[in-house]
Amino acid sequence: MAELVSPNTARSYGSYWKKALAARPERRLDEITASDIKTMSEKVKATALVRSNSRAGRNAAENFIAAMRCLYRHAEADGTIDERRNPARRATKPRRNKSTRRALPDARIAELNEIVSTTGDNPELDALIVRLHEETACRRGGALTLRPRDLDRDQCLIYLREKDETTRWQPVSPTLMRHLLADAEERGTGHRDDQLLRYANGAPITRRRYDYIWTRPKSPPHSAPSPANPTHSHPRPDPECGCPHPSHPHHRRRPAITPTRTNSFAAHRGSQRPSRSPSPADRAPPDSP
Repeated sequence: MAELVSPNTARSYGSYWKKALAARPERRLDEITASDIKTMSEKVKATALVRSNSRAGRNAAENFIAAMRCLYRHAEADGTIDERRNPARRATKPRRNKSTRRALPDARIAELNEIVSTTGDNPELDALIVRLHEETACRRGGALTLRPRDLDRDQCLIYLREKDETTRWQPVSPTLMRHLLADAEERGTGHRDDQLLRYANGAPITRRRYDYIWTRPKSPPHSAPSPANPTHSHPRPDPECGCPHPSHPHHRRRPAITPTRTNSFAAHRGSQRPSRSPSPADRAPPDSP
């Protein structure tokens, strides 16, 4: 089944498919009822791992039913089960609670920048990652799939690939572009199609790096409260130029970063801006000839 879906979908739903198989190993797909799926979802809800962003297992139950619907959609397409006898269609998802995501206030962003750029085993890399998200408001996947080929030095643009295969050209500050290019040169493999963000030893970063970044603000002696999903909670950039919002602290302060090359990122205000910011509609992706 994992071969029929994207790697991200397989990673999200794989554990739920295994739970369903373990719960009803002797039953065929056409023998499972909507009540069976609902019962299994309640069990998943009750045994869900408790995290800082947990919602009493509701998200786990919702994801379980979504995983079963994905499974049965493929069974329908293969003719294994008739659409009218699809139990996953009749299994109702739990009502979704209101999102707890919110933008981080300026004081918390300033504190976050200070902690990330002065602590840990690789503050230079972590400060660059956080700055990338603060300027572009990209998702974690957008940063992990960034390649040297995606950097347009002349226009100060980066090409982002994000959730649901969405793509966009995003303007960034000249300073951020300079640091991304420097990291690609110092830590990269020399191939323009390889992952851009890497450790000093050349190994590419993974999602685990974000776990390490967001654990530090939560740990003593740091007392900055961290939201459930901080990478999604940075202020959105100005849609006209891609710069941080005027209330963003980088318009007023210079967070420390990369002491081996420069003491700080320059404030974006007053720096040279790209001469043109093409929209995605009039600019081809970097893979195009």
